[in-house]
Amino acid sequence: MLPKRFFVFLFLLFSPFLLPAQENRLDFYLPAGEGYSYDKNIPAPADILGFEIGDQHVTYEQALHYIRTLAQKSDRALYCESGRSYEYKPLGFLVISSPENIAKIETIRSNQLKLADPSVSGDLDIKEMPVVVYLAYSVHGNEASGINASLPVAYFFTAAQGGNIDEILKNTVILIQPGQNPDGIQKFATWVNSARSFTPVTDNNSQEFKEPYTPSSRANHYWFDLNRDWLTVQHPESRGRMAFYYQWQPTVVGDFHEHGSTNGSFFSPGKPTGIDKNIPADNYKWSEVFGKYHGDTLSSIGTLYFSKEGYDDFFTGKGAALPDLQGGVAMLFEQPSSRGHIQIRNGVLLRFCDQIRNQAYCSYSTVTAALDNREGLLAYHRDSYREAVRLAKNDPVKGYIFGGGGSVDKEFLKILGAHQINVYRLSGDFSKNGKVFRAEDSYVVPLAQPAYRTVKTIFEKDKPYQDSTFYDISTWTLPLAMNLNYAELVGGVPALGRQVFPESGTARGENGRIGMGSYGYCFPITDYYSYKILYRLLSAGIRLRVASTPFEMKVDGQNMNFDRGTVVVYNKLQEMTKERVHALVCEAAAGVPAEIYPLHSGTGVKTDLGSRSFKAVTMPRIAILCGKGVAASETGELWYLLDRKFSIPATMLDISRLETADLSAYNIIVADGNYKPGKKGMERLALWLENKNHKLIAVNNAFSLVNALGTGEIRPQKDISAIEGIILETVVNRKDPLCYGITSPVVPVFKNNKIVLESSVPGGVLKYSVQPLLSGCTRPGNIEKLAGTPSVLVNGNVIYFSFAPFFRGYFFGSSRFFLNALFF
Repeated sequence: MLPKRFFVFLFLLFSPFLLPAQENRLDFYLPAGEGYSYDKNIPAPADILGFEIGDQHVTYEQALHYIRTLAQKSDRALYCESGRSYEYKPLGFLVISSPENIAKIETIRSNQLKLADPSVSGDLDIKEMPVVVYLAYSVHGNEASGINASLPVAYFFTAAQGGNIDEILKNTVILIQPGQNPDGIQKFATWVNSARSFTPVTDNNSQEFKEPYTPSSRANHYWFDLNRDWLTVQHPESRGRMAFYYQWQPTVVGDFHEHGSTNGSFFSPGKPTGIDKNIPADNYKWSEVFGKYHGDTLSSIGTLYFSKEGYDDFFTGKGAALPDLQGGVAMLFEQPSSRGHIQIRNGVLLRFCDQIRNQAYCSYSTVTAALDNREGLLAYHRDSYREAVRLAKNDPVKGYIFGGGGSVDKEFLKILGAHQINVYRLSGDFSKNGKVFRAEDSYVVPLAQPAYRTVKTIFEKDKPYQDSTFYDISTWTLPLAMNLNYAELVGGVPALGRQVFPESGTARGENGRIGMGSYGYCFPITDYYSYKILYRLLSAGIRLRVASTPFEMKVDGQNMNFDRGTVVVYNKLQEMTKERVHALVCEAAAGVPAEIYPLHSGTGVKTDLGSRSFKAVTMPRIAILCGKGVAASETGELWYLLDRKFSIPATMLDISRLETADLSAYNIIVADGNYKPGKKGMERLALWLENKNHKLIAVNNAFSLVNALGTGEIRPQKDISAIEGIILETVVNRKDPLCYGITSPVVPVFKNNKIVLESSVPGGVLKYSVQPLLSGCTRPGNIEKLAGTPSVLVNGNVIYFSFAPFFRGYFFGSSRFFLNALFF
């Protein structure tokens, strides 16, 4: 039995009366002992917010108001915006330097961009150039210390006087983005501030530390992790950030996060074996240089930290790695999270004020290190692009060609344009490895360009691995993700046509005038955005049928072959005039580059249009299950796909509502996650599923729901090692409705789970090929167990996907399986 004095000691240790108070004074977050004073004309955060930093969580809108005010009051600062979030919050940035530099800021910015152009960078005098430092905070909404730290940091650089502040401002340009995820930040701060106790409650069971949102406010509006969107730029927050980033191409980048452990603060360089080969070799050395400054700084205030383990720089699609491809030195900072204001977790005291202070002090050490090593960093930035020229010259691959993909090509061009990658039209028809590329719709991306390293990381499949354990994913080959018709160009590139500039809009294209069909119309769904036409027509009350077998028709006097999946509009089936049908067909086709053919007869060469091989298409009325236990990111991907890409409404239905909601309002329910509704919810879902016109689409771990419903038994194989993100080849079954409109024989899919189905399981309509690995790294034996196994199962009116169909919003190829599941 423990002595009584032991329990007395525990009481004293954890008594709130003995806990250190929050250090909610501004000077707690400002550099100490440097002889600084502060301009009284520049408002401190509390003057604008009405509370001291750390007293409560600053909202995004409050932070934006403060940096705007600084720009109005200080001749050292400029405020600018670059886009808005989904919830219409401006993406705001503060540019800080000396008044003299601010007066010539466009010249400084222009010279900074010239560092990336080897044809002119030799003319720059880097001894006279300031170093550009970009401090980007809180890409995850509930990692709140970042945005809160950004305000004292901005105050310091705009208000400080004396010490070495004049030298700092003369020789640096500091770019501050207080919050990369406005919607998530606002959501989290509002919750914590509304749930806190003003007498400190340190028990981590308190609701202050348990935000009720499912998913959490870490993600953006559609539940996406914006830190994984730096390369793929699918969301407005990322597009705005990257537009600002490329306006400056900073030399130093600080990316400020929090982590869930209590092991102390982390800062780069991280794991030396986890570095992408496209990152220059000297980058790690520079990270070590910065690490010495961070270590000294955090040591001076007694912070526990680690810096050589736990995180890698392999996935180049995140904020602490992508700038490393572009002459920059990007650093990751991770603080143990208090989530609220002050709590004890695992016996460790976590104070919000300490996390804010650590982020602020690492911001100062980042700027100090950049200042002290300015010329070396600028030379490294310039020389990395010179090295890229040499690498391109010696690379056996000289570029990449792609084309013929219609709308998906346009989506890919938007990504390339966002990264300022040079793309050219093909000047004449070209074939490579059995693939044909037509000049009218094909594009060439040469490797001989300043963005050489970024082009490589986007296109290449073969990535050498020094380590088989990944912090994130092991591959992200974008042309595979989008299922593009593409090829490597070894030895040279074909003749180039005009340069292509970034495309605007989702799917531009003209159908031309669609003639009136006296009998009706038909259109293949080969273009990705053909589903827009399909849904627009259904929602307008047009009855449609889809061909389940190929057929041949005479169109404009010529015989034409149409594949399975071709959609037919019959004038006779509609409760409106043929003139109104024609108008609706034209409206539905607006902006979608799909061919729509007028029909003047129902007589086919071998199959007439009245054949029973033409099946009715039902308008999908969709509910996507959400709530506790749902796989948030994958569910958000499907919500985003329907809402933003196709304007198809979907009810986000919390699983708790299964017990009371009128399920007859839906003919499709989508489930993704490892959860089981309550007994009544299960009974009502099972009853709903008895209707043969209803479909349950289950994804990943939702196989457990399918099994519980008794509609089938999905048996994953056992003893599968972790699969940390690989791209696999699924063989297309042209006869199956899930493959309608897909013209390629195989479709790449992304797999980052351990669900490998047994080959004998019934209903396997799509299977992995016998050599399925297209890109990525996984443990020995996994590929052999995956080869030839089902990837998608269909059992009656249940469809099961063993992979995420629209992984991170850029796997356009595999998302077509899901879209076909909705309609066909």
